[in-house]
Amino acid sequence: MRPIPVFAMGFFAIAPGTQTRLIKKYKGCLEEINHDNHICRVRLDIIWDKDYREYSFPQFKYLIYSNDSELDFNNKFTMKQALCVSVEFADEYMTRFQTIWGCLKKKIQESIVESKFVKFDSMVSALAERVQGISKYKAQAMCEVVLSSVDAYRRNFSRTNASIMRERQMQNGETEYQFNVAISTYFNWVENGLKHIVSEAKSGELYIINSGAKETKRYSIILGILEAMDVLGFSMIGGADSQLYIYISQIRPLQNIINNPSGYKNRLLDMVSERHLISVKMLAYIFENDFSSAEIWDVLEDYFVGKIPDKVKMACIKDNLNIYFQD
Repeated sequence: MRPIPVFAMGFFAIAPGTQTRLIKKYKGCLEEINHDNHICRVRLDIIWDKDYREYSFPQFKYLIYSNDSELDFNNKFTMKQALCVSVEFADEYMTRFQTIWGCLKKKIQESIVESKFVKFDSMVSALAERVQGISKYKAQAMCEVVLSSVDAYRRNFSRTNASIMRERQMQNGETEYQFNVAISTYFNWVENGLKHIVSEAKSGELYIINSGAKETKRYSIILGILEAMDVLGFSMIGGADSQLYIYISQIRPLQNIINNPSGYKNRLLDMVSERHLISVKMLAYIFENDFSSAEIWDVLEDYFVGKIPDKVKMACIKDNLNIYFQD
């Protein structure tokens, strides 16, 4: 038995009419949790269990999320996958964003006006010096994230083929950057993304509908920039109710356990439980006695070669009469 990254619940945008049909066919399969965008928490396991057990549950989920026509469910019900983002804004987050963002924009715009390359270290120094409370190392991390996001924006979201940023390596190992006036489209992209996040994040939750226009990737990048600036913190949730996989090689032993549960013994689980008990009692023994540092090391060395103090053994036996100690 092992946990797997497969959730029984998923988040989807579903039109009201489709919701009605789904509930009628699969009772209790969904709940609308965001009325503005009709975001629903869907119990995919209920749908799978009723009509699609010819597939494994992971296969069923893959066909749902990829909208594969092989699954007739996708032809009958239209569901757009969504992502739930838990967002926590920092105190005075907008002031912090405007201060940091304004400093970086100014430095970049100066290089455009002067038609010069700007050194990475120069950007870091400007941020550390002009923004109160930001160390050089924090400023370096922020600049790295922003420059990386510029490149991601150019490759995935820019509507122009023109290069908005050029990078070159100096002989002394330093890196310099030259920016094009088209960098303004990147600035607007991030600023509009922040406005959307602020307006849509209600009760600390933001729902992103992945309509095929790279919405998830877009907001992942923008949220990452904002988190690097300590403007907010976030976590993305694609589903809920994690599942367990249980592999059964032989049915008969399970039938014997069901028929006689009191007779079931598992030495492996017993050993894990005993080791945990011994570890807990050992820690209590060390911290509740007035040992010197040298004595503690002696006790630990003995413990790791299998020598357990008698007091620890007695404490363990008090909690578990059947515990076994190797000589």
